[in-house]
Amino acid sequence: MTAPRSGLKSKVRISRSMLSVLFFAAIILLGATYLVQVNRTATSGFAVNDLNRKISELKENNQKLELEIADLQSLQNIQESSERLKLVAHTKLEYIQPSEGVVALEQ
Repeated sequence: MTAPRSGLKSKVRISRSMLSVLFFAAIILLGATYLVQVNRTATSGFAVNDLNRKISELKENNQKLELEIADLQSLQNIQESSERLKLVAHTKLEYIQPSEGVVALEQ
């Protein structure tokens, strides 16, 4: 009667050792999964920070361009440009009235 018990105990020990190996493998797998997720989160954080930095730079550049546009469109700047280009004010305006007929060059 003792022989069947010893066979049962060895099966139980194998099962327990297999269970502990499976448990250990599951812990390693969960740890690796956790590390991958943490790495992805950190990488996403760096990407978000980089994009926020680019947004700030673009906003600053946009503000500088808007100030430059306002400066170039100012009346004083337009007057200075017209003087620099030696433009003169036109005093006499003539409006041309189109004729009633066809206006085209015949060839």
